[in-house]
Amino acid sequence: MQSLHPCRNTPLALVTLLAAQLFVQASTAPNAQIDRAIREALDELVNARIDPRALAASIELPYPVPAVTAPLGEVEAKLKAAAQKKVNTTQSATTAEIERDAIERYPLYKTGDTVALTLRRGFVVKGTLRTVAPSYIIVGSRRYAKVDLTDETRCALDASINQAKRERYIRNKMLLREDRRQEAERLAASGLASKIYLAHGYMRYKDSWRPARPLFNRYLAAKRKRLRSELRQKVENELYPQFGYRRQSGRWVYPTQPTAREQTGAFDIFADPDPDPPPAVEIEQEAEPEAPPAPAKTPRARDTVLDALKKQGAVEHVPPAE
Repeated sequence: MQSLHPCRNTPLALVTLLAAQLFVQASTAPNAQIDRAIREALDELVNARIDPRALAASIELPYPVPAVTAPLGEVEAKLKAAAQKKVNTTQSATTAEIERDAIERYPLYKTGDTVALTLRRGFVVKGTLRTVAPSYIIVGSRRYAKVDLTDETRCALDASINQAKRERYIRNKMLLREDRRQEAERLAASGLASKIYLAHGYMRYKDSWRPARPLFNRYLAAKRKRLRSELRQKVENELYPQFGYRRQSGRWVYPTQPTAREQTGAFDIFADPDPDPPPAVEIEQEAEPEAPPAPAKTPRARDTVLDALKKQGAVEHVPPAE
């Protein structure tokens, strides 16, 4: 008699394909439905709780977040130019003003000027400067040695010393002005940076300017993923029972879902076509509860019953009552 086992009449590949399709249809159909329902429910809850516009506002970003419109180097140049323009509008000492200050601070006297010169001993000599010699000067009618003059007074009478003092003063003032200008530009750039960089699609992240839109999208995705993880257990507890699932051994199981042994057998195309029957399993029946003991009959009632049986010939010997 020809065997009816499919493995002996059907090509191996076809049997495997048919078995796989039947198993997938039987086991994954409810799973696909519940998975889709859970995914849609989570999407709806997450969309309701996370507003991209509010999330962008919480980190001081406009929405939609702008895309990059210029290279980073070009944006840096624009920021520097804007800061310089803002600083140039403020009042700052010009070079000519600094030079005039140097002349007023370090005057240079010439003969015929009316002067007030200070000696090292603290005396002040006033009068008309008559002579300026290498080692002395004459003010009015009196002569004074240059070594008796203060350094400031000698600077006002010696052209070479006076020129060096003025140049040093101008140089220091211009360096100070440059330092102040750079500090003002830095402060101006700091105030303009966020506006200018963001207008070109950049945001500050970890001490550097980076494209804003990818960073925000990554931040939004992380928030959504975290919230989905927090809500998943609640959604599953609500939806699985609605689709006929039950909780078993810590997992959701569909009633018609094949057992582990059935899943393994579904793909075992080399299984014995006529397997031995499984050994009988003794099922221990639950013992019926014992009936309560009947109330004891009195000897008189017992004798009455037995006498009736003897008359019918149902009993021949009656044991004595205990």
